[in-house]
Amino acid sequence: MQIRTVMQKTAYITYITSSAIDYILYQEKFKDFIINIEKPDIISNVSDHLPILLQLKYKFPCINSVSQTQVTTHHKVKWNNIDRDRYKILVEEGIALLKVDPMNPNELDQAFQTLNHTLTKATLAVAPKKKKKIRKKKLQIMTENISQAISEKKIAFFQWKQNGRPPDPNHPLTIQKKITTSSLRKQCRIETALQRIQERQKIIDAGYNDPALFYSLIKKQRGRLSRFIEELTVDEEIFQSPENVMKGWNKHFGDLAKKSNNNSFDTNYLNSIEKEATHIINKFYTLSGLLPIEAEIHVKAINLFGNISRANCDSIEWRIAERQLQIKSHNSCSWFIEVKELCLKYEINDLYAYLTNPLSKFQWKKLVKSKIHDYWTSKITDESKGYSTLKFMDHKYNIGSVHPLAISVNANLKDIRKIPVRLKISTGNYILQTHKASFSKNNFISPTCKLCGKADETVEHFILLCEKLEETRIPLLSKILDNGSLILAKVATSFPIDLIQLIINPFCYVDINANRAVFEETSNILEPLCRQLLYNMHNKRYALLANIDKQGSRKSNF
Repeated sequence: MQIRTVMQKTAYITYITSSAIDYILYQEKFKDFIINIEKPDIISNVSDHLPILLQLKYKFPCINSVSQTQVTTHHKVKWNNIDRDRYKILVEEGIALLKVDPMNPNELDQAFQTLNHTLTKATLAVAPKKKKKIRKKKLQIMTENISQAISEKKIAFFQWKQNGRPPDPNHPLTIQKKITTSSLRKQCRIETALQRIQERQKIIDAGYNDPALFYSLIKKQRGRLSRFIEELTVDEEIFQSPENVMKGWNKHFGDLAKKSNNNSFDTNYLNSIEKEATHIINKFYTLSGLLPIEAEIHVKAINLFGNISRANCDSIEWRIAERQLQIKSHNSCSWFIEVKELCLKYEINDLYAYLTNPLSKFQWKKLVKSKIHDYWTSKITDESKGYSTLKFMDHKYNIGSVHPLAISVNANLKDIRKIPVRLKISTGNYILQTHKASFSKNNFISPTCKLCGKADETVEHFILLCEKLEETRIPLLSKILDNGSLILAKVATSFPIDLIQLIINPFCYVDINANRAVFEETSNILEPLCRQLLYNMHNKRYALLANIDKQGSRKSNF
């Protein structure tokens, strides 16, 4: 111990029945720094290793911030986004400055350092710089009210912290902390809204008095990323100042809003497309049983007038309605006059009488519903009779009930897939050669059937006459004839039954109100057979057309 200059610290004396450390040794040079050293007696220790407790006196040196070297962090370079040609040129220029044959190790180290410096410099020159994120201010606005709310919040938080951060939500300090936080947020929202209102008012005032201030405020409100048009060309006329740019913008879009006849437009094709769109809308309403959007808006407007009529006579709405209906003429733009004209359209006369003697809510809605439903039922039914594509439909428009052609008896995926083909054929939207020929210019497309080539491909030819579809047609057609004759024999009809009409829409011969049992038999037995027939023929037709197109492409390639 004297040779090694080691000192000792007595622990516990080892006995026969105990295992302990007799002496703790440490070097003499540490005696001024060691305050105390002992072996604690820990009952819970079950390990063979004994714990030692040491109290050491040590001072951490203070590093001078001025002497610290600033460490530069180089981010990972995305080599796919750099200019590789420029990088190659910079590296070649740096390599040209190197010595060709280093003579000693120092020159070799210097060459490697120069090479590393060249590569680093070239990389930093071509690598895209990372954009620094600008930290947003926590509060965009600061007022005396917000400052006072912040002070109260800090005091409440300090008191809550000094009292041990009580977790109980019903504790008075916790409640006070929440109240002050909510008050601060509320005050920030109020001040932000007031500032926004003041800026908006400045813009409004500047628009009349100072155009320069007006545009500067608009620019400030849009922010840094806004884009301004410095020059605008409209019809070979150049507008440069902000006021003139607005005039040019107004002129350009004002001309777009005006209806004009362009010589390059095909007016005949445009008229046919617009007519087809009108047909599609009426077909949709006939199949879905929904009210048009226009009718839904009218229902909302008229029901709103009913609410006003049932209001107290001293209310502002009721008094305005009374005055408008008495004074304003039919040429007025008043909302009440518009509602009055709507009511006249649906035969709801003398709107002022309903205002003075209002109906109950149930009676008014029942009246409006019956009038509007009667009007649109007759209107859509009459219009559908004038469309040739709807000749196979029964021209029955029942609001609130879907047409039976669009309903599947069994809710499985196979039956649902057959519905679109069924509806396209029944509404005249199924594309055949005759449809393509009618929309083609200069008779470029022939209406002749591509499958058999013997006649024009009309609906009748496709379903009943095409020879190429005979094998698909015969099995189901015989079942349709047998079941159709049995079902329709129970119905007294005064006109002959057309086979093509029976296949496309068998419900035109059956009325649900006259004989419900026959209608259900048609829906459950006859309609699935007709739907299956049309779906099978549709698949067979497109398969044959695909083979014809494939053979034609092979011949052209040959």
